[in-house]
This record gives sequence, structure tokens and C-alpha cells, in this order.
Amino acid sequence: MEDMYNFTIDSTTIHVVNKVNYTSYTFFIKRDVQEPLIIENLVVEVDSTNIPKASIIKYNLNEPSVYLPETNSYSLNATAEQTPIIYNNTNVKVDGSTSDNPNCFGVQFCSWGTTGGPDSWHIATDVCISENEGRPVSTIHYVEYGVCDSGSGGDGNPTDSTNTNTNNNTNTTSDSTGNGGTATTSTYPVTNCRTCLDSSQNDCNSDMSSNSTTALNNYFGIGNYQNDCNLNLNELLPFNNISELDLFLDSLIENNFINHSSTVENVIHSIRRDIHKMSFSSFPNADLVAEIRLKVPDANNALECLQFQNIRVNLEGNNTFFDWNQFGSEDPSANDGPIVIINESLNTIKVIVSGEINIGLNFEGYPISAKKLITIEIVYDYSTSELNSNLSHWYYTN
Repeated sequence: MEDMYNFTIDSTTIHVVNKVNYTSYTFFIKRDVQEPLIIENLVVEVDSTNIPKASIIKYNLNEPSVYLPETNSYSLNATAEQTPIIYNNTNVKVDGSTSDNPNCFGVQFCSWGTTGGPDSWHIATDVCISENEGRPVSTIHYVEYGVCDSGSGGDGNPTDSTNTNTNNNTNTTSDSTGNGGTATTSTYPVTNCRTCLDSSQNDCNSDMSSNSTTALNNYFGIGNYQNDCNLNLNELLPFNNISELDLFLDSLIENNFINHSSTVENVIHSIRRDIHKMSFSSFPNADLVAEIRLKVPDANNALECLQFQNIRVNLEGNNTFFDWNQFGSEDPSANDGPIVIINESLNTIKVIVSGEINIGLNFEGYPISAKKLITIEIVYDYSTSELNSNLSHWYYTN
């Protein structure tokens, strides 16, 4: 494709959309001579037929793009041209087919978050689709733009399946080189678009604004966050400012550990293994799991209260957003191990574990890996050697 259509694929930034029987991949493409205010993407689609279809989307910008936090997208103020091309230089017939209208290309548009009519609609992102669920009136509009090959009989006119007109859409015809015949290029206005890739806008190594850097330094502390190009921006929770991030992280504090299981490992030596769990986050799903090996007082020993042998805390569930690192040894008798505090007057035995939660997040369009220090306190009843769930929790250290 690159030789046939004279472009180079930039695979450093890829937008992937997965749906039932459908996957699309959007790449930024470069030309030897780059025109100003022009962004071009290669879109490769695979549906239930497993036959890849490719097209080039060309965005003619009227002005530089502006980031829109309400939909985590970019206001492009542009006209987009969709042109089917031959995939992988084979004789595959490329027509941008959809299951509803074979031989034509369809686009989902969204009216949520806009104040104007159809002229200000934008290509629907996953944020739009998520917000649309449960609405009494759908804000998602499926529009078929009639990007058809010459044999399909398509007239090139846009058709809206929701019976809502889309204004100011123009269609032009151009020849598509290769063995696919003559294809119709459909052009339409675009105001917001998260699938529009521009390597200069999405380069995770590019500099943040000084205001954003200052906000992150003040919140996490200098050296406690970094741009992480290994993270997939589209798989991270988006945050447009520190206030949104703070509200989310504060919501993680509201749970307590509960006992999941208690198993006697060695009757003669009175060794028991307890597992306690706490829901750390409901979305994305993640649990903190404390595995504790302890010696309990019984007829086989002269202990007055339990003795902790080993404490290990793990994070189970989604490890894209969160990861956990326990500091020091798991042995309370070690100098760098968990701290044990006995308080007979309160009838409690407390073990304290320190560590850090590593958090992956999409902050203002940048993939960020940040860390927060936390302290975990597991409290047992002094007299019964059972977990006191009400007092077993965690909190931020910084």
C-alpha cells in the first residue's frame, strides 16, 4: 500500500476500535512532502468476513486543532475525505462495506456535548457511546456516506439511518489507483474527532504545558510521575484536570478488608493462613488481597496472643490502571518488615504494611504512569485472633 499510494505508515500511534465482529485500526501516515494543515490517516477495518478493507481519511484543517475535554477529543474545524484503497496491494475488492449497506462506508456521529445542529456533530468516540447508554433519546446517529466502488451503484449521497439530515456534506469523485476500479470519495465536515491521529498531537514524549506539569508535580510530587509510552492511551481512564483525578483517587479509600478464608496449615505448630480482600476499585475492577501467615494461641503453645509470621499484599484484577509494590521484607521480625503494634487496652493487634500503588492514566491526552505511597493496616482482635474488619483499611501516605 505504501508504494502504491506514496505514503509511509507511522505505527508508533495506533487507535484500535473493537466491537462485535468488527475491528478497526487507525494509523497516522506521512508523505515525502507534507502539506500544511493536512492530516492523513490510514484506516484498516476487519469485519465478520475477515477480509481487511482499507481507506485513507484526509483531514483538511481550516485552523490548528483545539483539545475538547468534554469528549476527550479534538476540535478540528476541518473537512474529511474518505477514499477506499486496495489493501496490501492484492486484488481484494475494497469497497468499505458495512453489514447494513454493502459497498458503502458508514460513520457514527454524536450530537452530545454540542450546542449547534448537525453542522457541529462529531464522530462518535467511546466516551459518547458510553454516555449514550440509558438515554431516552439516542444521541448517536449512524450515517452512511455512500463511499462506494463504481460497481455498487452508490450515488454518493449521505443517508442517515435516524432520519436526521446532515447539512453541508459535499461529495466529490476521484480515481482510485490499483485494481479496485473507480471509487467515490466522500467529504464531510468534522468538528470533534478522537480517532484522528496526528503524531505531533499524540506523541507521548512531547512537552506538556507548564500548567499541567506544575499541577502534576504539586499533586504527586516531583519525580513521582512520568510520561509512559508503553501505555496504550485508549485503554486508560481519561482525566482532564487534577480535580477529576483527585475525586477518582479519593473514591478508592471507602472500603475495608474482609476475611476471605482461614486455613489451618499446621495443627501441631498452630499455624494458620488467612486471606483478606478489599475491593480497591469497582471500575476498573481491582482488589487488594492480604495473605497472612500467623501462629495462634491454643493448647499446643503458651502464647497469650497471635504472632505474625509473614504478610504479603497483592493486587488482583486490572493491572493496566493499577499495580502494587510492597516495600521491604514480608517477615515482621526483619528490620525492614511490616510493623506490629499490640494494644491490650483496645484489645487489638495491628500489622502495618507500606508500599506504593502505580497508576496508569490518560491526563489531558498524555499517557502517564504515576505512583502514590499508601499504608495498609490489618487489625486483629487480641483475645479471639480474628480479623477486625472495621479497623482494617488503607490510606494515602503522600
